[in-house]
Formats: sequence, structure tokens, C-alpha cells
Amino acid sequence: MNLRTILLALVIVGIGLIWSVRLPEAVVRAEGRRSIQEETNVTFASHHEAGAMQDSNKRDAKRGDIASGLVLTTAGGELHLNIRPCEGQPFVVIFREPYNRSTRGQKNCAGQNVTIEQIQQN
Repeated sequence: MNLRTILLALVIVGIGLIWSVRLPEAVVRAEGRRSIQEETNVTFASHHEAGAMQDSNKRDAKRGDIASGLVLTTAGGELHLNIRPCEGQPFVVIFREPYNRSTRGQKNCAGQNVTIEQIQQN
């Protein structure tokens, strides 16, 4: 192996280690394409600090933010998205026009099917 190959391998391993580091679940985290990550529930991610905090269970989306969950309301140019639809305590991300909206499928929450949508703030 030449030096370039070894250095490239070390860089790839380093990037893999950095991406595998897990942050506490309460932290809203940014990932490569500002997207959501689903483990046991849906979490919200942004390249920002996750928007202006309104209260402990609501956040404003900023440009480029993407989240998936259950759409609660759409009125007055706002879309309220519960990103934890299967939990007792909702966590709402508020998107304001313009935003992109797409259906991601169904999720079973305590025996009830809910439609999961992905929203991106433009």
C-alpha cells in the first residue's frame, strides 16, 4: 500500500467513527443532509439549533429543516407536525409556507394507523 491509500483509509475510518458517535436523545442533532433519523421514534434534525424554542414541546422549523411525523393542522400558512405521533406527549415542529410535503407511509400507533408525512422548510 502506498501512503495515499493508507491516508485515505484513515480518513474514511475517521469519518465513520465521527458519524457513529451517539448524542443524548434529548439533543436535536444535525446530520449530513439535514434529515430525520428514526430509531424508536422520529426525531427532528436541522443544521440550525432546531429553530426558536416556543415551549418544551414545540419548535419552529428553519430553512432547510426536514422532519417526518403526523400532520396535526394546516391553517394560515402554517403546518403543525407531531414528530412523535406514537408517544403520549406530542412534540410539534411548526413549518411556515413555503414548504415541501410528501407522504412517507403508515405507522401503527397503539393499534391505530397514522399517515406519516415528511416536510421540508424552504
